[in-house]
Amino acid sequence: MREYALACDVCRLALAPDEGVVSWITDGDRERDHSLAHAACRPADATDVVELRLLTSPSGFLGFVTERFGRRIARPDAVAGIVWALAPFIARHDTGVEMNVMRAATFGTVFGVKPGEIRRRHKAGSQLEETGTPG
Repeated sequence: MREYALACDVCRLALAPDEGVVSWITDGDRERDHSLAHAACRPADATDVVELRLLTSPSGFLGFVTERFGRRIARPDAVAGIVWALAPFIARHDTGVEMNVMRAATFGTVFGVKPGEIRRRHKAGSQLEETGTPG
């Protein structure tokens, strides 16, 4: 598996962030049986489900993690494993998630600035350097 690869807890096959879910069972303030799985492999008895594509955005990831605070979790190591597995996917430029989440006008070069404007500014700047500026 690649460095930034996920595996299904149920079938053990590779899992892409856009085809998986995190599921668990909630009993009052207790949570148990957390799993990271393909949507088709999700345990049938799971009471709560979150799509992975939502958890790969910074706000979705932090929301999931902070919701776990104050809950009594039967196996905290399972939740920790899911958090550690998802952490590398949070809006990284090399996983494609950033483009799906943010859609910057520059496609990652300079946030909020269109690529044509960068070229025009660069040309204008180099022309000013060639002709000289007062001061």
